[in-house]
Amino acid sequence: MKNNIKIVLAKPKDLDAIHEILIQRCKWFKDNHIDQWKLDWYPKKYNNEYFLKQIKENYLYVAKNKKEVVGVMLLKKKDERYWSNDNNSYFLHHFATKLGNKGVGKIMLKFACNKCLKDKKKYLRLDSKSSNDRLTKYYESMSFINVKVNNNGIYKYKLWEKKIEN
Repeated sequence: MKNNIKIVLAKPKDLDAIHEILIQRCKWFKDNHIDQWKLDWYPKKYNNEYFLKQIKENYLYVAKNKKEVVGVMLLKKKDERYWSNDNNSYFLHHFATKLGNKGVGKIMLKFACNKCLKDKKKYLRLDSKSSNDRLTKYYESMSFINVKVNNNGIYKYKLWEKKIEN
């Protein structure tokens, strides 16, 4: 299956599949007692209108296995909420894969790093909830470095970055 994965810019017709993946992941987090995206607010806050805006302003990608959407990620050009913006980075958000598609996340991260390299970005950056140990281990295994732990009142988070090198 991994050889069939293609990463492409999302189109409005992909929005239902994107939301299904996000809802599926929210349920999976809850079922596995992982403190991350909450089912009662995440899919509502990040609705079709939000993702349509991201399609226009940033780089919203989907991973496809043939015609089926099996992953989603947003590469933002700016992220003032968590990072000081130096224009030398892409900021990864809404990174999720459809359950049962092992290895797709790694393919998507490799694509994001290659996009950084192509666009002369020095870093790929992201945030995660500081209490999510599984995600911490995953990002460490993908060579991300935890550069800061912070708190904005209700969200305690880790900031991660991966230096992009030739």
